[in-house]
Amino acid sequence: MLFGGLFVSHFMAQFDVKLDAHTLHFIQEFGLILFVYSIGIQVGPGFFASLKHSGLKLNGFAVLIVLISGILVILIHKFFNVPLPVILGIFSGAVTNTPSLGAGQQVLAELSAESVTEIME
Repeated sequence: MLFGGLFVSHFMAQFDVKLDAHTLHFIQEFGLILFVYSIGIQVGPGFFASLKHSGLKLNGFAVLIVLISGILVILIHKFFNVPLPVILGIFSGAVTNTPSLGAGQQVLAELSAESVTEIME
C-alpha cells in the first residue's frame, strides 16, 4: 500500500497533476480512516478475550508508555529546540497514536505561522 501511494504521487508529479486543498485533505483523511479500519479488522476478533484476560494490566502499561513518551518529547522540545510540528510528529509516530496525530494536525492548522514561531522560541 505504501509503494502504491509513492508510485501514484511520482506519476502525478511527472504529468504535472495538481490537486486542490480540499481534495488533498480528503485523501489524507481517507488514508487515515483506512489505516485505523485495517488495524481494527486485524485486532478486533481477539479484543474482548484479551481485555477480559489482562485488560487492566495492558491498559495501564499503554497509559504509562504514552505518559513517558509525552514527557520525553516535551524535554526534547525544551532542551534541543526542536520545532513544534516535528515534536508532534515524533510523538504521534513513536507510539502510533492516531488520535494525537489528528489533534496535532488540528492544533497546527489553528495556529498561524507567527504563533508557531513564537511557541518555538
